[in-house]
This record gives sequence, C-alpha cells and structure tokens, in this order.
Amino acid sequence: MTDIIIFLIIFSLFYLILLFYVAYMVYATVSGAPFVPTRSRNVVKMIELANLTDAEKVIDLGSGEGRIVFAVASHCEQSVGVEINPFLYWISRLKQRVSNCKNQKRNETRKPRCFLRFYFFRLANREERW
Repeated sequence: MTDIIIFLIIFSLFYLILLFYVAYMVYATVSGAPFVPTRSRNVVKMIELANLTDAEKVIDLGSGEGRIVFAVASHCEQSVGVEINPFLYWISRLKQRVSNCKNQKRNETRKPRCFLRFYFFRLANREERW
C-alpha cells in the first residue's frame, strides 16, 4: 500500500513539472520567440568576428540561459543579458551566482555580467542601471 502512495506522489510531482514546462513553452511562444540555444562553436565564431576591445559593452537581447553573456565577459568591459522569459532569466541568474562574477581580464570586484528581465523597449530608459 505504501509503495502505491509513493508511486502516486512521484508521478504527481513529475506530472506537475511536465505541466509547468508545457505552460512555459506556450507562454514563450505567445510572448516572444521560443528558446533555441546557440551552439558553442557558433558562439566562439561570433566572438572572433565581433573583434571586441576591452572598452566595449555587449548587450545580448534574448540571452536565454546566458551562454553568450558568459562567453563574451572575458573579452569586453561588461556584458549584459536581456531576457523576457522569467524561467530563463532565473537560470541565468543562478549560473551567475554559481560562477565567478569578477571580470577575468582586470580582476575587478564589480560584476561585469548582469541579467535584466525586461522587454527591450523598456530597457532603453533604464541605462543608468548598468
């Protein structure tokens, strides 16, 4: 009898997680574009083609889980990720907290990588934040 109850609890949790994921996908499709991560080799190629200097800032619109923001952080002064999806925003913030937040070129204590959860057009008036 207890095995059935444990199975039902595990199945219910799995079902709720699946339901949350489906709701997220519907929300992402309706509110913007679905999340499609950039391949690592394409990120490296984009950084090479951008030819970034130490004095430049990079803004990644639709940053997703922050792959490009983290890759670019060692090549420029500051990298900022803007994401509308709250689920991906919190994943990128979690990755930011877990990783070393110092600028790798200058070893400064400020955080060169930051993530904002805004629509792009609302971001235009928020320049003082970063």
